Amino acid sequence: MAERGEEEDAPLKLLLFQTFDGCTVPIAESFIRQHMSNGVFPRLLGLPMSDGLTTPQPSADGRQRLTILVDLGVRSTPLLHLMQLLRTGRLPPDCRQEAYEVSLRLGGFAAVDQFMDNPPPPEAPKRTTPALLPEDDVADEFQWTIANINHTNAMEELRRDNWTATVGRDMYYMVHRRKRQEAVEA
Repeated sequence: MAERGEEEDAPLKLLLFQTFDGCTVPIAESFIRQHMSNGVFPRLLGLPMSDGLTTPQPSADGRQRLTILVDLGVRSTPLLHLMQLLRTGRLPPDCRQEAYEVSLRLGGFAAVDQFMDNPPPPEAPKRTTPALLPEDDVADEFQWTIANINHTNAMEELRRDNWTATVGRDMYYMVHRRKRQEAVEA
């Protein structure tokens, strides 16, 4: 394993933070250096800075959690949203404002400012399973029909024509669907 770099062999150093809402949030020092090095936040934590200016002994509680986030009124959920934004460059629209406010309390981050100036367009919801009912077929992928389950000849004919039974409307009727392209070929 001599091929691994020195940085990979260094132990992961976690800093524990107490938030304003009483939660404990662990953040890796490497994450702070990579994503939160804005010249303000690392100083408040007492991390060594190239210019030598830093907080000599940052405040901590009896459990050795740094309390700077309590002093700044930062709650855990918006902090985690901010970290997600810094790490991935994405954040759901309903979380952006609080994450931005936390960013400002921590001295501001260029990546957050850029994101807020040019947020990505909202993504269309992704469906992971095909629609089971006509009203769920928003992409209009299927042809739909309903058949009485007591009419075995009709049910067999639907099966031969590539119709798939999905759900029952009640105890007598079954909803069937088939892809629109199959309907054209049949």
